[in-house]
Amino acid sequence: MNKPKSEYSLLDFINDSGKSTSKNLFVQKTMPTIMKAFWADKKYFLSAQKFILVILASIKASHILEAHIPLSF
Repeated sequence: MNKPKSEYSLLDFINDSGKSTSKNLFVQKTMPTIMKAFWADKKYFLSAQKFILVILASIKASHILEAHIPLSF
């Protein structure tokens, strides 16, 4: 696309990558609602991005812990 980086949204990224998949179609339909909530302003984008990274890091940490220490008895 010929947009400057400041105008290149997450939805544009999704639209540019693999347009024909049904999963992408679902994301395209739901993403505008998410974008209105989180990505409308840069500070919301950064806080949402940090929030997502914290969730992903905690999931990864729990998998690492579970691999070394069985949590289920």
